[in-house]
Amino acid sequence: MPRRATTTTSPTGSPRTLTKTEKVFRVLAIAVAAHGIVFALCSVTLARVETPGFEFLGWIYLFVVVAPAMILTVPFSSLLWYLHLMETPGWFAWPRPAGFALVYATWVLALTAISLAVRRR
Repeated sequence: MPRRATTTTSPTGSPRTLTKTEKVFRVLAIAVAAHGIVFALCSVTLARVETPGFEFLGWIYLFVVVAPAMILTVPFSSLLWYLHLMETPGWFAWPRPAGFALVYATWVLALTAISLAVRRR
């Protein structure tokens, strides 16, 4: 079965085919947005759970959700320090919730902008 090309409507109303690069950046933007939503929901949910049986769930949360979130914040750490959006309760610093929201919004906007720039070239 041949693969169909993904089409979308251009501003003039005529259908056009998405390039692979454009698809990649759109998928990345959607993935980052979805990860941000999962991160926010898990943070709220797991903060209320104090059952010892959920300790394994905490480890999964740390490596699957928190670690990628911290990696996404690395390029913005100086900006977050400047805007006072970092917390330092001990030897390790991490962004406050508003800092995470700023970082995720910036990544989604940047990836979407790159997708649009690829479309226009």
